[in-house]
Amino acid sequence: MDKQLNRYRFGNNPAVEEKRGRARLVKILLFTVIFFTLLSGTFYGLSSSLFNLQELVFDGNEALTVRELEEAFPYPTGTNIWQIDLGRVEKTYASLPRTAGARVERRLPRGIHIFLEEKETAAVIPYQGYYYEVAADGTLLGMSSRLPPGGVPMLTELTGLLYRPGENITAAGGELAVSFLQEMGEEAAGISEINAANPNNLIIFTVTGQQIWMGRGDYGAKLRLLPGILAALPGNKGYVDFRALQAPSFVGD
Repeated sequence: MDKQLNRYRFGNNPAVEEKRGRARLVKILLFTVIFFTLLSGTFYGLSSSLFNLQELVFDGNEALTVRELEEAFPYPTGTNIWQIDLGRVEKTYASLPRTAGARVERRLPRGIHIFLEEKETAAVIPYQGYYYEVAADGTLLGMSSRLPPGGVPMLTELTGLLYRPGENITAAGGELAVSFLQEMGEEAAGISEINAANPNNLIIFTVTGQQIWMGRGDYGAKLRLLPGILAALPGNKGYVDFRALQAPSFVGD
C-alpha cells in the first residue's frame, strides 16, 4: 500500500489560511469603525452648539479689567471652541501693553481659560495731571489719575514722547532710564525721581532729596553701594557724583 503524502506544510493548511483571512477582515472592519467614529466625533464637535463659546475665564490679571480683556478677545461669543485658534488668542493677549505673556486652554464644554502675566509698574511719568505707568522694559502701560500703591519713582524730563499705551520711552531718548529701571530692583523704594534730561548722565533724587549723578551704566552696582555713601555724607546740600563706579565723590553747594 502506497504511503499517503501530506501536501501541506505547517501553517499552509487551507483552514489556517481561511482563519487568518477572517482575522485580517475583522481588523480592517474594526479600524474602519474606529476611524469613522473618530471622524464623526470630530465633525460633531466642530458643528455642535454644545461647544459654542459662552465663558471666558481670566487668571493673573490685576490691573487689567475683565471688560478690557473681553473686548480684546479675537472671536465673537458663540464661536465653537474647537474652531478657536489658541495660538492666535495667546498672541493677541501677549501683545497687550500690560502683559508679559499669555497661555490659553479650552475649558469644556463652552469655555476658554486665559492665564496672564502682567508687567509691573516700575515708574510713572507725570502728564497733564495724570500719571503714565512705565514697565521696566520702557513700555507705557496706561494712564491713571492716581499713583500706584507701594510707591515708585517719578520719571521726568523726557521730550518727544508719544503718550499712548504700548509706546516705549527708548524712542524718546530714554535708553539710560530703561537701563536704570531694569537694574534698580529693591533699591527703588529709596528713589523719588529719575531725571532723564541729559542723555549722557542720568540723575536721580532720593526720598530725602539727595541728588545723585548716575552717569551711564553700572546702575545695579552703584545702587548697592549708594546707601553706605549717603550714610557718610555730612548733609544733602550738594550732589553725589557717581558717574564713575570706582570714584564716587560729593560736590557741595
